[in-house]
Amino acid sequence: MKTVLLGSVFCVMLVAVQVGHPAAASVVLTPVLDNTMYSESDTLSNALGLHFYSGNNAGGPLPPADSRRGLVAFDVAAVIPAGATIDSVALQLTLSKANLLGPATTIVSLHRALASWGEGTSIANQGLGEGSGGLATPGDATWLDRFRGTLLWTTPGGDFVFAASASRSVPVTSGNYTWTSAQMVADVQVWLDSPASAFGWVVKGDETVVSSARQWDSRQSPPARRPKLTVFYTVAPTGVGGDVVPNRFALQPNYPNPFNPSTVIPFEVPSGGGHVTIGVYDATGHRVRVLFDNRSDEGRHEVTWDGRDKNGVQVASGVYLVRLSAGAATDVRKIVLAK
Repeated sequence: MKTVLLGSVFCVMLVAVQVGHPAAASVVLTPVLDNTMYSESDTLSNALGLHFYSGNNAGGPLPPADSRRGLVAFDVAAVIPAGATIDSVALQLTLSKANLLGPATTIVSLHRALASWGEGTSIANQGLGEGSGGLATPGDATWLDRFRGTLLWTTPGGDFVFAASASRSVPVTSGNYTWTSAQMVADVQVWLDSPASAFGWVVKGDETVVSSARQWDSRQSPPARRPKLTVFYTVAPTGVGGDVVPNRFALQPNYPNPFNPSTVIPFEVPSGGGHVTIGVYDATGHRVRVLFDNRSDEGRHEVTWDGRDKNGVQVASGVYLVRLSAGAATDVRKIVLAK
C-alpha cells in the first residue's frame, strides 16, 4: 500500500505489479473544487463553506425556483497514470442535513459538467446555516456565471449532460451515500484521457418537489466527511526494468503539486521523437510562458517552471494549465501555485 498526500487530493493507492502484465490499482481522491449554485440570484455562491447543496429549498412558483445545484470536481489525471483503463468508480457524499418539511426520500443525480467553473472566496453565514448562500466573489460559480465577472454558463444553472451519470434515492437520515455506475466509469475515463475536460459533476436533486433540499459536506469539512471518489484502474504492462518507449505525446503529473516556488513537469515523447512545445496558461487562457519549444528525442523528459512569466515576474497564486503540443497531438494538465 502506498499513501500519497497531494494538496487537497488525498490518495490511498493499492498496486499489484507483475512485469509484463497489467497492474491493478485503486485510489481515493477528495475534490479540488466544489461550490453551490443558487437559482434565486446570480449574486450567491458558497465556495469556502463547509457544505454544498442539491434540490429545492422552500419552493417557488415554478421549478427550478429556489433550487440549489452542487458542483464537485476531481483531478484524476494528477494521480492516475496516463493511458490507464478505469475499471470502476464510486462517489461517496456525506449528508449532514435535510429539509424535514419535504419528502422522506428524494432522487439525487450526478450530471457530467461540460464547462469549467470556479471556486472564489465566497462563504455563507455558518451561524445561520449555509443554505441561503453568501455573496459571490470574483471567480465564483453562480446560477448564471461559470466564473463570476468573467464567463457565463450557456444555460443558467450550469452546462451539463442532461442524462444523469448516476442517480439514487436519498432519505432525510444523515450519513454516507454512494453513487456508482458504468457511465461514471466513462466520465472518469474521459477526465483521465482529456484532463482539460475534467469539469466534474453537477449534483442535482428533484427540483419539482418542494423542500427536497439536501446538505452535503464539502471539501472544507473535516477529512472524514469530505466527498471521496474511489477509482479502480489498470495500468498498461511494462517491460523488464520498466524501460518502455511511450506510445504517445503526453504530460505526466507535475511534482510537487501544489507547489511553491517551482515544480517539475515530466513529459513523454513516442518512438521517433518530434517537435514539442510546452506552455503555461492562466485560467482565462492567456499564455503566461513557454517552457519548451524544440525537437525532443523519444522517452521521458522533464521541464521546470519557477512560477514566473515570460518577463521574469512572479505570477499570482492559483490554478494554471500546462499544455503540450506536438503536431496534431495535445495534452493539458492543471497545476496549482500556492503561496
